[in-house]
Amino acid sequence: MRLTNDCDIILDDECYFSLSGHDLASNSRYYCQRGEKVSPDIQFTKKSKFPQRYLLWLAISAKGISKPFFSPRNCSVNSEIYIKKCIKKRLLPFIKDNYPNDNYIFWPDLASAYYSNYAQNAYQSLSLKVVPKEDNPPNVPQLRPIEDFWYILKCKVYENGWEAKNAQLLKKRISLKLEEFDQNFVQRLMKKVKINIRIASRNGVEELVH
Repeated sequence: MRLTNDCDIILDDECYFSLSGHDLASNSRYYCQRGEKVSPDIQFTKKSKFPQRYLLWLAISAKGISKPFFSPRNCSVNSEIYIKKCIKKRLLPFIKDNYPNDNYIFWPDLASAYYSNYAQNAYQSLSLKVVPKEDNPPNVPQLRPIEDFWYILKCKVYENGWEAKNAQLLKKRISLKLEEFDQNFVQRLMKKVKINIRIASRNGVEELVH
């Protein structure tokens, strides 16, 4: 992947959110002092074996965060939905607003739907500057630290034990927290991506694995 000093990287990814946030590590347990009484509703909280989950897609760069796409309950994103709902309706407007000089490169997640023939033909027809599949390294999260972004977002969504009663409230809550998100954190995160790419290009990805 070739980068110039004024070229920004745009990452995209998807993540599942539940109504309760019990899948977040910080919400999966409770603490109490010895001898302290714990109310039954905390001690015996019921958890569904197959909780409702909603997939959220978005893109981020040093310029900020794109508008999110929420998929229906427990649904994944195929190539057609990805191009129509994520790329055309959300990524392209984000690029138009923030990169009028085309000084960006789009680095998709390595999901099969993102690199299908259908998707790659769409990238070409839309004149998107995309990282080729052969240059997209698998299993190197150190180069794509977007998981840090998801973790912070989930902590904000579910802070103080917040739970959603339905999907609409969950979407509203996530949208609110995205609007409040610290843009300085996003900028630092994306700066780290460019630094790590240069380290990996110079010394190999092993340099990033500790």
